[in-house]
Amino acid sequence: MKKIYALAAGLLMLCNTSDAFAYTAPPTAKITRYNIGWDNPSLSVYLDIPFQNPDNCSDTAAYTMSSTSASIQAVTAAVMSAHATNASVQLILNGCTSNRLQIVGINVY
Repeated sequence: MKKIYALAAGLLMLCNTSDAFAYTAPPTAKITRYNIGWDNPSLSVYLDIPFQNPDNCSDTAAYTMSSTSASIQAVTAAVMSAHATNASVQLILNGCTSNRLQIVGINVY
């Protein structure tokens, strides 16, 4: 029975993919500028801190959100609100999209 538990524990450790989907977040910052797509839902955000690029995306001009993201409208609203009120934000990032770091979420402070 102990062997079965040990085997099950080993399989669970092999199946753990949490590192493959590790999110990163630059330090809390203020939004200096944002761009919203003209003919499709897209979002680019610029912060008042040096650009963080943990995924080594080739375009380091801004952070961006995929137009296919289910939460693009909510994140865009949060970005607009934070910029208008000069609130601090922390972007949640994961991988690259359109060669830029991809925004997958936002914390507003």
